[in-house]
Amino acid sequence: GTAMVIIEENMIISLVNRETERLCGYSRGEIEGKKKYPEFILNEDLEKVNGNHKLRRTDPKAAPGSYEVRLVDKNGNIRNIWITVDIIPGTKQSVGSLLDITELKQVEKALRESENKYRSLIENSNEAIFIAQDGHIKFPNPRTLEALGYTEKELSEIPFASLIHPADRGSVIERHLRRLKGEDFPGSHTYRVITKSGEAIWIRLNSVALTWEGRPATLNLVTDITLEKRLEEQFRAAQKMEAIGTLAGGLAHNFNNLLTGINGYIALALFDMKPGDPHFADLKAAEEQVKNGANLTSQLLGFARKGKYEVKPVDLNTIVHQSAEMFERTQKGIRIHRCFQRDLWIAEVDKGEIEQGLLNLYINAWQAMPGGGD
Repeated sequence: GTAMVIIEENMIISLVNRETERLCGYSRGEIEGKKKYPEFILNEDLEKVNGNHKLRRTDPKAAPGSYEVRLVDKNGNIRNIWITVDIIPGTKQSVGSLLDITELKQVEKALRESENKYRSLIENSNEAIFIAQDGHIKFPNPRTLEALGYTEKELSEIPFASLIHPADRGSVIERHLRRLKGEDFPGSHTYRVITKSGEAIWIRLNSVALTWEGRPATLNLVTDITLEKRLEEQFRAAQKMEAIGTLAGGLAHNFNNLLTGINGYIALALFDMKPGDPHFADLKAAEEQVKNGANLTSQLLGFARKGKYEVKPVDLNTIVHQSAEMFERTQKGIRIHRCFQRDLWIAEVDKGEIEQGLLNLYINAWQAMPGGGD
């Protein structure tokens, strides 16, 4: 998994996940609201961390989104970390994901020393590790085979590019070629790969360029971040829904004001009108429609309140009867037959929501009978 942290403007860490606890050796209670981010950083890297933190708030475009840093855990062990940081929109807080690349560094060293040492080190790794050379994957460890669903022989025969999602293929290949040429840029890259079963999974790849058997190659460490991506999408969707809810609330209030004005004019028109007047029934029907409009706006307000609807004890038979009467009057050629359960218990519901559900049923039935019916 990936360690995730929320860092305040004053460098205090306000939120961590379980993976951060495992990485740092401290519990959430020991970190959250008590420790500053630099307290975990090796002294030689403090200037880089403090500088990036300050730059991110003064010139976000100039601040690096990702960089390598050395972290010191509770027991004094030094870990190589690839941190990806960004400002949370609308706040002064940063959200950071910390990927432990200590193993990648060890694997790179072992590979330079000998192939046997490299293989013994990666066999039991929890991360997917492989070498990319000449457009193919070489020496994939068991975790790589498990993640992609292929055997080592199958992978050796498949071009690496064909494993990459078509939408991401161009950028990944370009990046790989640039790295082989010796260009220096952040090593972390996020994209989608296609497994043998056809499933698209999100990965975060960290790679280093090296020479293997006299030819350029890259050593790659891959972390499956599919779940992280899904959670990120859910968070964005929740933010959008919150914005829509706020908009719906504002529209509902304005619409209610319009309905109040219309209702006032109807009341004035009815004031001196007798029931026998030819327009009396039309105005009463219009008054009823205004009430229905008010019910709809109350549902919008309920949505804007994030699901906190107005729940009251009501007789469902009464709601069914009133909504059926209203719909039958407005749709000519439709006859609604009523059969009510006697001695029905009172239910605690949002009246507007039940009415909306019934109205949807009426409309579906009506649209299924364009020539009218029962």
